Amino acid sequence: MLKFSYPSLDLNQNSIRLLRVNKGVWPSDVYCSLVEATTDPDEAVPYKALSYTWGAVEGKKGQLLSLPRIFVNNRVFPATDNLRMALSHIQDPNHDIMLWADAIYINQQDNREKGHQVKQMAQIYKNAEEVLIWLGPSNEEIRDLLEFATSVDQQAIGILIPRRSGQWASHCHDLMRNHYKDAKTPQNITALRQLLSRHWFKRIWVLQEVAMARSARILCGSSSCPARTFSLMPSFFKIPTTEHSQAVLDLMPRIRSNTWWASDRTLHNLLVKFRHSQATDKRDLIYALLSMSEDAYDSTRFYPSYEIKDSQVRMNTMFFLIFGRTHVPRAWQPRIPPEDLGLPLASLITNFFRQILENGGEPVNQVCDGFIQRLMRIELNEVQILHCLSTFLGIALMSIDLLHNWFIKRRPKLLEARFRDGCSELQHRTKDKPERIFTLIFEQEKVARRFRKMEFPILDRFENIENLSLPKDLDRHDRRVGFDSFEHFATH
Repeated sequence: MLKFSYPSLDLNQNSIRLLRVNKGVWPSDVYCSLVEATTDPDEAVPYKALSYTWGAVEGKKGQLLSLPRIFVNNRVFPATDNLRMALSHIQDPNHDIMLWADAIYINQQDNREKGHQVKQMAQIYKNAEEVLIWLGPSNEEIRDLLEFATSVDQQAIGILIPRRSGQWASHCHDLMRNHYKDAKTPQNITALRQLLSRHWFKRIWVLQEVAMARSARILCGSSSCPARTFSLMPSFFKIPTTEHSQAVLDLMPRIRSNTWWASDRTLHNLLVKFRHSQATDKRDLIYALLSMSEDAYDSTRFYPSYEIKDSQVRMNTMFFLIFGRTHVPRAWQPRIPPEDLGLPLASLITNFFRQILENGGEPVNQVCDGFIQRLMRIELNEVQILHCLSTFLGIALMSIDLLHNWFIKRRPKLLEARFRDGCSELQHRTKDKPERIFTLIFEQEKVARRFRKMEFPILDRFENIENLSLPKDLDRHDRRVGFDSFEHFATH
């Protein structure tokens, strides 16, 4: 039998490959053929998308498996055991199925094609008629649990008015509480725990696959149930879930509008929330979140590329979080540990500034300028960031009073950066009359020198060109309280 090879794909278009799965029944071999299609909604053909995990079959530990073979375009395809089992159960005895699954449709050895396809994955799952969530083989307890979930779903649909889908969760909970008290059996609880422990609930990519789904279905062996009702089972059975598992359950169709999905989904918030997720390729821990975010979803600004190293992807990501773009000048080469991207944004910015200021030179001016421009566009929380920088520069107690007693109340409208005599100024100017100015002045040479000595640098002075009330516990004539100087000026 000839070795399988991929037909070429037009990477200049929104092209994808779909799999036509010929009709058949378990456990016969699965025969398929690749079909080129598009993600353009006006030209897309109906299909279903598969959400699964690569690797071995779960739930069959220690058992010898005799799995069907997968033939694609009349050639044996080297699919993993879990994918082979999934396809053999998905095939229909009466008609062919159009399906999408990444391991078959993306040439994993071609990084350019991989980036092109990953860039479209959100649209692929969004266009799918249904997302099939394969959790592996079944057993008697799992079959009973999924039958219970299906029964609840059917009754809920028969009662709930379709347009009131926002009440789906509360309605199903009432239904289970009032009519299914006997369902809380040890067998159902054990089955649910088994499913929640499967690797699918730890994968980073499932977040996007579920979040984009119009409709989704849980598959275990030959049993299935609607995902929207399955997602409510842990709370009904009072089974604790991990943060990641619950976040996935909260993304199911008809559920997500009343969960964390409806809150602030910036890329940074997603990185923090899913910092413990798993991915074979570490770059996917970032790429899988782009289309879900509210600030990085634009593929023209930040898009998956498997032609660059993991360290460069982290650097691009940090630069995007701070400056809103991914182009990193060569002069700026901060070292970004993977765990740093899960830090609070203010701490992330502090670490970035620490490395840039340590090196000194023109990059300091460029960084400050870009930073201020983003503050001007109100894309960062200026109070939080300035407070963090002041803390980092050794005047934490002072900055709390200054920022909260003066800065927040007056809300400066204009910001600008100035560079003079080896200093970098972050200046905040109001539109009030008389005009108020609040300036943070960094002396670059002093900052760099203190970094080399492994000491905390200091902010040389707060400068407000107008009468600024000082903290009550600070003697107006004492200018040395753990930092070089605090200067207070009045306009004349």
